[in-house]
Amino acid sequence: MKLQKTTRRDFIKISAMTAATAALDWTSLKEASMAVENKEEYPVVIIGSGLGGLTCAAYLSKAGFPVTVVEQHHTPGGYATAFQRGNFSFEVSLHAVAAKNNATYQMCNDLGLLSKVEFVELEKAHRLVTGNKDLLLPDKDPEAYIRLLSDHYPAEKEGIRNFVTEMLGIQEEVHKLFLNKNEYITLFFPLQYSKMWAVRNKTLADLLNENVADPELKNVLSFLSGYYGLPPSKLSGFYYANSVADYLKNGSCYVRDRSQNLSNALVDIIKENGGTILLNTPAEKIMANGGAVSGVRTADGKLLPAKFVVSNANLPDTFGKLLSTDVDYSEYSEKLATLRPSISSFSIWLGLNESLRGKIPGCCIHVKTKEGAEVAYQNALKCDPEKVGYSLTLFDNYFDGYSAPSKSTVMITFLSGYEPWKEFEKEYFAGRKKEYYQRKKQITESLLRRVENQFIPGLSSMIEEQESATPLTNIRFTRNPQGAIYGYEQAMDNQFIGRIKNHTPIEGLYQASAWGYPGGGYEGVMRSGLGTFRLIVESL
Repeated sequence: MKLQKTTRRDFIKISAMTAATAALDWTSLKEASMAVENKEEYPVVIIGSGLGGLTCAAYLSKAGFPVTVVEQHHTPGGYATAFQRGNFSFEVSLHAVAAKNNATYQMCNDLGLLSKVEFVELEKAHRLVTGNKDLLLPDKDPEAYIRLLSDHYPAEKEGIRNFVTEMLGIQEEVHKLFLNKNEYITLFFPLQYSKMWAVRNKTLADLLNENVADPELKNVLSFLSGYYGLPPSKLSGFYYANSVADYLKNGSCYVRDRSQNLSNALVDIIKENGGTILLNTPAEKIMANGGAVSGVRTADGKLLPAKFVVSNANLPDTFGKLLSTDVDYSEYSEKLATLRPSISSFSIWLGLNESLRGKIPGCCIHVKTKEGAEVAYQNALKCDPEKVGYSLTLFDNYFDGYSAPSKSTVMITFLSGYEPWKEFEKEYFAGRKKEYYQRKKQITESLLRRVENQFIPGLSSMIEEQESATPLTNIRFTRNPQGAIYGYEQAMDNQFIGRIKNHTPIEGLYQASAWGYPGGGYEGVMRSGLGTFRLIVESL
């Protein structure tokens, strides 16, 4: 077989792809960290207690480094949290996560989380509704998934199998490369990992177009693109394929009782290993001297000396507001200014006075508009409540006892651009919210009508507790620019090789968050925390 011509850039991209998806070797990292002497001389301050910051802090504290986490909010976790309204505990962000036989499972095992949290495997996790199709997708059974779609689109039977097989093959090659410790012979990479090689420059739309023609089927096959905040034309085919294959093969999980339990367990591990968590403690300034960090000053004036500072805060604020002006980072700031924050979200939480458990099929119902993912994305940017696709999450189908007896917990979510909310920004943060509340109410009522007509008859009469959140709400609680929920956008020009890295030009300053490498999502930010731990250990 003739070897394909390759370039250095191709292989740098492949290396970045594999690094972003294959789990790190904890055993070798542990050995490397144990070899570091006098760890007390390397105090670490972590700004922010989202999952990226907590994961990094947990690895560092288990390795014996002195760690202090400062968090502006009264509760740790970032988006991995819950809040109380009356008799209901509302999940903020977690719908489902692949946490079996993969990197997420390995990280949880490394840290000792599996003895502290339970990952409940969901049954009938995903239901897809689009056009005249209502599909309850099989769990952990790619062949059943292929058969289901082939029954509905018999003319596309071959293309369906090819598309799903390609996704599974990409994930299998990533796992194979990991088992080989990410070692490969450059010349033979296109032969040994042909599927990864073939997909390196393709969008999800490219993969779909190569295999199927039916527009509705393309909408169906890209049903989880909303999890990554971009339409198929902008989303990496590799990123989507590797992630969705994980769900198809290993199923979907949820943290019992809420994602807050995962955050709390990480806090416990940090404390058990001598680390400190300071809540209600905003960082005011990252101190630097001679081009290297020297500590963090908090809003109450406390100075925390540090050899390393890890920012779990958003990168624009890290360099625009927190970092001392005693160092020159203008070139880096200019680079950050070219990157785009991800899309935001609009969420509605409902506490119902009636049990829905088992009455409506599915855990996460993905409602796709018949116009397709590209048009849906444009409608999301406009925050058009009548035209957006949305997800309906029936948490009481996750496990028995999710809500109190004879109650139900429901969440309605859709992606939202920030531009429609920009007009309310100044008044919102000045405490003048009348017009903002009116618009939020209009959108909430519109979505409630859609759900009541399509899935839950009589919904409006069941509501005992109700809360809504907009992109401005996201800013208020997380300080993320434009209310971004995935850090920087995971577009083709801002991922893997082009993705902003977790080390910075300032000596001792790192990041661990959705804004860095490899990106957003629960697994993404946890991997970011692990990757930054590795960078710190390898720097010593």
